[in-house]
This record gives sequence, structure tokens and C-alpha cells, in this order.
Amino acid sequence: KTLSAQEDDLLAEEESSTTKTVQKVDYAFKTTKVINLQSLEITDPGVLDFKMMHRFGPLNSGPYKAFGLDLATARFGFEYGIVNNFMIAAGRSNVNGNKNVDALLKYRILHQSTTNSIPISLEFVAGTQYLLGSQYANSTDQQRSSYFGQVIIGRKMDEDFSIILSPTFLMNATSAMDNTQQWALGVGMRHKLS
Repeated sequence: KTLSAQEDDLLAEEESSTTKTVQKVDYAFKTTKVINLQSLEITDPGVLDFKMMHRFGPLNSGPYKAFGLDLATARFGFEYGIVNNFMIAAGRSNVNGNKNVDALLKYRILHQSTTNSIPISLEFVAGTQYLLGSQYANSTDQQRSSYFGQVIIGRKMDEDFSIILSPTFLMNATSAMDNTQQWALGVGMRHKLS
């Protein structure tokens, strides 16, 4: 029986060493967005998430425009997790009086691990926006469309702090005279205060 107990101890020791597996770091952010920027989170497979976003105008627009409340824009959209690490989204918005529809794909390439064998999360986002409305009736589809590609690099530093950097390329072709290509760098973070 002593031999059996030693074997059980060895077996328990072996099991405890194998349970120290690499775990993925989750919940760097509470949702898939950090204000208007994409976060590190991806909608789980089979989950359909409805989002309603609201953005107001500048506070210095004065009391006549209700300090920005009258200049509000809204977006309604759905996000759906296709498989692990891959989601799609589509929405409808009004921005500066223009009615838009948009869609995007988001794919996680690397997922930060607890053992630091993968120290960051890395994701790719590609999307498009299409302008609707009578003022674009004579425009071609190309003149109504905008496209973007974005890489999201981020890390959950600890239980309280997460940060992302998002290099972005935007191709905006909203009129024949305005065919622009722009680069941007987005920065987002989350810090729990209590």
C-alpha cells in the first residue's frame, strides 16, 4: 500500500505539472470597441451582438445646438462570431447628414498567453462603408465607397490595464474630386480605477 501511495503521489505530481498549460488571456477590454476604435475582443462563435452607438457634436457648439446634443450621429449594427478568432459586423449610420451602410471582418492572428510565450495579441480588421442618399444618385459605386485595413497590436498588462495600437490605412473615394488615401495610428487603453 505504501508503494501505491507513492505512485499516487507521483501521478498527482505529474498531473499538476501537466495542468500548467498555456492559457489565453481574455477580457483585455469589456467589448469589441474602445469608443470608435476596434478593441482586442472578438464576438464568440455563434453569438449575435446588437450594438447601438451614439456620438455627439462638440461641447463648444453653444446652447443653441444644446452643447453638441443636436449634432448627434448614431449607428446601429450587428456583430456575429463565425468561428474562434473570426467575426463579421454590419451596420447602418448617419454621419454629417449622410446615410451609410458598413461591414467589416475581424480576425485574430495571435492571442496573448498567460506564460508570455505569446506576449501580445495581434488582429487584422478590414472594412468598407457605402454612402446612400439622393445627393449621390449620379455617383458611381466607386465614388460612394470607402475602405480600410487595420492591424491591432495589444496587450493586457495586468488585471487593471490594457493597451492597443492600431495602424490604419483608409482609402476614401466619396467623390470624383476627392480620392484620398490616409494613414492613421489609433491608441486605446483601459484602466480600472477600483
